Amino acid sequence: MTTGQSRNWAGYIVGATKGHVTCVEGTWTQPKVRCPSSGQTSVAIWVGIDGSSAVGGLPDSSATLAQTGTTGDCDQGSATYGAWFEFLPDIQQIAPMSVPVKAGDKIWAQVRWLGKGKFVATLINLTELVGTTQTWTLSQAPLLTAEWVVEEPAARCSGSTCTFVTLARFSTVTLNGAVTISGRRYRLASVPFPYLRTSINRSGRTLAVPSSLSSKGFSVTWKSS
Repeated sequence: MTTGQSRNWAGYIVGATKGHVTCVEGTWTQPKVRCPSSGQTSVAIWVGIDGSSAVGGLPDSSATLAQTGTTGDCDQGSATYGAWFEFLPDIQQIAPMSVPVKAGDKIWAQVRWLGKGKFVATLINLTELVGTTQTWTLSQAPLLTAEWVVEEPAARCSGSTCTFVTLARFSTVTLNGAVTISGRRYRLASVPFPYLRTSINRSGRTLAVPSSLSSKGFSVTWKSS
C-alpha cells in the first residue's frame, strides 16, 4: 500500500525540510463499510514514515516505507475489519497484526524509528484495550516524511503501475495525530513544515476528499467508488 500512486489515497503528508522524522502517531475511529451485494471493495487507514515521493521538492523517499493501520473490506456482501503493518521494500504486501477491529472501535497507531535502521510499529484498539507491536530493520531509510492516509488499496503492482481494489463506501473518518522531527513533537495541526494534501481520484472522478486541518485533525469523506 504505497503512496507512490498518489491518486489512490487521501490525506496529508508532512515533509521534514529540517531534521528527520522519527515518530508518527495517529488516531481514528474505524468507519463502518457499506458493502455491495457482490464483488470486493476495501479501504485502508494508516500512518507511516517515508511513504511519499518528492514532496515539496524533497529527495525521493519511496524506496522505504514503515506503516501500520486498519482495513475495512467487503467480499460478496460481507464486511470484515482488521489491523496490519507493512515495511517496504522487505515486505511487499500487508501483514496482519493480532488486534481485533470492528466498526466503531477507536484506534491508536504509531510508527517509531529506534535508531540504526530499526523501526517499531504499534497499533492499539483503545475500545477493546488490545494492542501489539512489530519491529523491523530498514537500511538507509531517509526519514523525510510522515503520512496520515485513507487509501484505496493496491491489489497488484508492476513497476510504477498498480491495479486497485474498488474503494469501499465508508462515509467519513477523522484522523488526528502528531509527528516527532529531530526530537521535537508537533501536533498535526501545528506542524510548521510543508505538507501535501490530496484526494483520491480515478478516471476524472473524485472518490474521497480530505478536509482542511484543524485542532481536531482532518476528516476524509467518501464521495464515490
